[in-house]
Amino acid sequence: MNVKINDSIKSSGETVCCPECKGSLVESGGWSVCEGCRSRWPIHDGIPSFVSTDVGEGRFYEEWHKGKTASRRNGMFREKARRILKPLRYFTGKRERLFSSAFAKQKRGSVLDLACGTGQSMYCEFGPVTGVDLSMAALRELQHRGIYERVVQADAKRLPFPDGSFAYIVSSDFLGHVPIIDKDKVLAEMGRVLAPGGTMVHVVETDSTNVLFRFAHGYPDLFNKYFIERIGGHYGLEMPTEVVRRFQEQGFRVVRVEKMWGPVWDTRQYVTQFGNEYRAHSRILKFWVAACRILSSNPLTMIMTDAFLGAVSNTVDRLQPLDDAQGIFLVIQKIS
Repeated sequence: MNVKINDSIKSSGETVCCPECKGSLVESGGWSVCEGCRSRWPIHDGIPSFVSTDVGEGRFYEEWHKGKTASRRNGMFREKARRILKPLRYFTGKRERLFSSAFAKQKRGSVLDLACGTGQSMYCEFGPVTGVDLSMAALRELQHRGIYERVVQADAKRLPFPDGSFAYIVSSDFLGHVPIIDKDKVLAEMGRVLAPGGTMVHVVETDSTNVLFRFAHGYPDLFNKYFIERIGGHYGLEMPTEVVRRFQEQGFRVVRVEKMWGPVWDTRQYVTQFGNEYRAHSRILKFWVAACRILSSNPLTMIMTDAFLGAVSNTVDRLQPLDDAQGIFLVIQKIS
């Protein structure tokens, strides 16, 4: 028996459609079958998949998420500790504060989380969420958590949703992974599935002119190893002003731009990015990484130090130009 896939897995009015022709789908024998072009797409453990098995970036992110999903399952004690210490944790809490402020005066509506990974519970406060990712491992974990209305494996360049399906689109640390050649395609596809007058909110990783990035760029092999490959394949880093310009050229209205990160980091980030071969090229950096390693080894000293560094970061970021950021927070509106 064929079952309308739009009836079996739709939520809050949005539907899944064929990414090729945007035709309606029926579920038949574990497959999504397009009633228009007759394309067939597999369904894995209840998760519709619209990604070809030979998509290279799909394999990359599948490997990236392996072994990470279990570490994201936190106990009740850790969650309670995080909530209590949130006011002191400037760096870890900044993302949530910015997203909350962006939606503070918005009505609830359907949300598309692009490159959702294992999900962000904060998005659920804004409306029912559909999560899209290339990694089936991450989607299975997200489905297990049960916080999103629906999860779909799909390529952001070919989203399986009709035009104007979502009131909001969100992403966090996604666009820096999109190769330059594909960025305009991804932005255009976002614009297609976003409703007229809809809003997008993104945290975008960027290149930077700040002193740390200038130093890091001075050793291209190390930069590629530790700033691109090691942290998930940042193959599409652009300067912050270039990111803003790209959205504007696609016809979007840029409502708000803020720096996410500047030259002042939390202690663990210094150790992660520079606690390696980079230390041999700077005595000051070698000393600072060693100090950060000691400070971050104890939860109390780490929290106190990061609270201080957060206050410094907040001040420094206000004084420096946008291109000194190495990540930005964007609120974008689709013009009706």
